Amino acid sequence: MSTPAKNNGTGLEDVNIPGQAYLREALTSCTDPLKAIESFQLENGVLLPSLRPMLPLLDLHGVRRLDFHTSLMEELRDKLIAHINELGQKEPRERDKKLKELLVKSFPVVRVKSLRPVVMAILRNTQHIDDKYLRILVRDRELYADTDTEVKRQIWRDNQSLFGDEVSPLLSQYIREKEHILFDHTNLNNLFFHPTPKVRRQGEVVQKLANMIGTSVKLYDMVLQFLRTLFLRTRNVHYCTLRAELLMALHDLEVQEIISIDPLGLSAWVMIDSQDFKEPKLDSQVVTKFLPALMSLMVDDQCRSLHAKLPPDERESALTTIEHSGPAPDAVEAYIQESSVASILAMYYTLHTARLKDRVGVLRVLAILSACKDDRAYEDPFLHSLIALLIPMSDEFATEDFCTTLFDEFIFAGLNRENVTSRHMLKLLWYVHNKLPAGRLATLMKAMQPTTAHNEHIHKLYETLQERIGAGTAETPVMEAPPVDFDSPLKSVPTPGPHYNAQ
Repeated sequence: MSTPAKNNGTGLEDVNIPGQAYLREALTSCTDPLKAIESFQLENGVLLPSLRPMLPLLDLHGVRRLDFHTSLMEELRDKLIAHINELGQKEPRERDKKLKELLVKSFPVVRVKSLRPVVMAILRNTQHIDDKYLRILVRDRELYADTDTEVKRQIWRDNQSLFGDEVSPLLSQYIREKEHILFDHTNLNNLFFHPTPKVRRQGEVVQKLANMIGTSVKLYDMVLQFLRTLFLRTRNVHYCTLRAELLMALHDLEVQEIISIDPLGLSAWVMIDSQDFKEPKLDSQVVTKFLPALMSLMVDDQCRSLHAKLPPDERESALTTIEHSGPAPDAVEAYIQESSVASILAMYYTLHTARLKDRVGVLRVLAILSACKDDRAYEDPFLHSLIALLIPMSDEFATEDFCTTLFDEFIFAGLNRENVTSRHMLKLLWYVHNKLPAGRLATLMKAMQPTTAHNEHIHKLYETLQERIGAGTAETPVMEAPPVDFDSPLKSVPTPGPHYNAQ
């Protein structure tokens, strides 16, 4: 988009109203400039007889003619815009003809800032704008910036690159917001899974995108194309989340033109209507062998918890306690290496034990968690939730067995993943470094030292952490995080009403 050369006129001359060019010519060719100005005022001032007697009175009160005329113009402009908006609500046949006539008469003055809102109101209420007007708006950066979204939609439909320029900053903002929640070392309460799906899709970016799309299927397809391209390029799953949130936001707005044809929505309706839910074939041994082994692990943890609550004289022998505190069953470790379902169940159980501050339960499952299929246990959302639950257990970091299991058997196994070292571990050390033995802390800081491949933010955070440790900063009070529901997020998604009329 380019900014055209400055126009000699303002467009007033095009509608037979004397403007800058006329006044300049009059002043340069006259013999008495004062008389020329007075003549211009008489010819172009307010011609209503009822208002003329007010001018001397306003002069006595020091009210400038400019202020007087500006106030009149603003009042008339607001009334005209209100009338145009009313016209936009009428029947298409009557509305379109009148709006087209108004647009032809008024568009030449679109570069007059004080009159531009009137022209924009006409454009906003015009369903189909001629390309000649749209081309003028696109070529002038100032006019384009003042154009309403309803008009821009008509521009974007035939200008994908311009639409991409508008959408790209919003997509980048969405990714930054998600990563800020996941990685911000000061964030202990606004956790990634706290907001419900309905709250998340009320976010600024999602609502702006929904407003930009309106009811245009073509613009919606463009956004999906941008999201697909970015996901294939970056493999960032937040783009997939945005795609689903955008569809549900349009569903909330009841944009039937889009939700009735969207493949994601249609596939959901097909499953609801047919009650035929097809999932990838599940290994039967996950049910027959893994789940019993996991249940055994859970029962052990529950028995140990109950045993600890009994009075000392009623507790069972130490042998029983040891049996309930041993390593996880071999079947659990074996199946989390082969099955994504088994891995996810083990990960969620880890969060459950951490929320209960069951140190033994946490250690038993953390010892095998590095074996999860496809390194699922090192994905950002899980590590974000786990670290947030481990920070309130800071006293446990003074014990060697806790550090050995967490760091040596789990964290160090994932050091080849940049996010483990550069993001989540630095956040954990920020809060628990005072509890760690000196030797362990030195080893961790050496392992976490960023390289040239890390960005400036990581280097700065690492240096700040070093200064914090060197200064012996008192431990930051850890606020008890509110209970987090780590159940399936689908439980909080309301079942939508049918998109068809019930027979």
